[in-house]
Amino acid sequence: AEAEAAEADELADELKQLDECDAVEASLAEQLRAEVGALVAEESALEKAHAELQAEAAAASAEARTAADKRAALLSPLDALSAEQAPLLAEADTREQRVAQRATDA
Repeated sequence: AEAEAAEADELADELKQLDECDAVEASLAEQLRAEVGALVAEESALEKAHAELQAEAAAASAEARTAADKRAALLSPLDALSAEQAPLLAEADTREQRVAQRATDA
């Protein structure tokens, strides 16, 4: 009877240890689920921030293109005026040289 009682105590201890292991396992599983949930939420927030940054970059690029187009539109008439002025300036320089030459000759 003593041997059976000792074996029953031993089995009870083993069951207690198994219950403790199950409790630790359940606790660890819950912690892991919470960490995974936090990581999924963080990933989602990062993806949203990435999409927002991409949208901002696209908007900035469009603004830069618009600014470049406006600049080109403003500079085009100036370039045309410069092209028209070049022969006039050359002619004025030639006249100045002639006047200076006449003054020197006289």
